[in-house]
Amino acid sequence: MSVHSTSGSLLSRARAQDQGAWTRLMELYAPLCLHWIRRQGVRGADAEDVLQETFRAASGGIQHFGKRPGKHSFRAWLRTVARSRVANHFAGQERLPHYQSESQLNQHASAPLDPGELDERDATEQALHQALLQSALGALQRQVQPATYRAFELTVLGGRSAQSVAEELGMTPGAVRVAKSRMLARLRLELGDRE
Repeated sequence: MSVHSTSGSLLSRARAQDQGAWTRLMELYAPLCLHWIRRQGVRGADAEDVLQETFRAASGGIQHFGKRPGKHSFRAWLRTVARSRVANHFAGQERLPHYQSESQLNQHASAPLDPGELDERDATEQALHQALLQSALGALQRQVQPATYRAFELTVLGGRSAQSVAEELGMTPGAVRVAKSRMLARLRLELGDRE
């Protein structure tokens, strides 16, 4: 697979309504979205229905993602879409868990995401984020040369210096830094993050 045909263009392909891109986005993000939906009180088959509505709405609205300047990741945008679908779900059922009124629910659903909103103590969400990252890393590992991935792995995941990795892999420190930089860029694109 070439660099240009890989998931590096995942969001571009999703904007073009490429079914393979949407399948990949769902593989990556469905578990995390389902967690967000369940945390807001949607249970059982209703949670699966809201998940489908989330991706349907995301598919219809992805043209608008990234148009506004700012530092929004695809995950943050998708979480907003999921919160909106949850609000619609409860508004349609006229039952509002954890909220005193429909206006409080609508306010919650439309509130901008606080970057600190993810509670580091929430082990389930952290595990889902880790699974998302591992899935993306696994896909990238299959798309690049082993030495490129190993240089990235040792510097970014292992916290080692470019110099020590270069010595171990028989590369120059500059080549290690280039591999690291390219892999980080591809990882961001794989996950739909712009920053």
